[in-house]
Amino acid sequence: MQMLKGFFGTLSEGMTEPTCKYNNIASIFKYLGEYAFLFFMPAYFQQVFPLMQNEFASANAISLSILGFISSIMGGIICDRYSDKSPMTMAWVCVIG
Repeated sequence: MQMLKGFFGTLSEGMTEPTCKYNNIASIFKYLGEYAFLFFMPAYFQQVFPLMQNEFASANAISLSILGFISSIMGGIICDRYSDKSPMTMAWVCVIG
């Protein structure tokens, strides 16, 4: 029971500070968009190109791995470089994606 109180206390504290609040909201919207795209894309390509499942799977895995890595590194660099000037930089990186 004490663990739940600590969890919800931390959660409510994270939603009262503006930087944390906007960072969480931006992350939620970013991931909802990514999940919608990632769940729709395979179904679409399987319906349109049913004989090219292996090629799609390979291209999808390579592109998501490379672009995801680049996005993560660039987001970290931008946050590290500009978060001293404005704490909202971390939230804006999540919003812009």
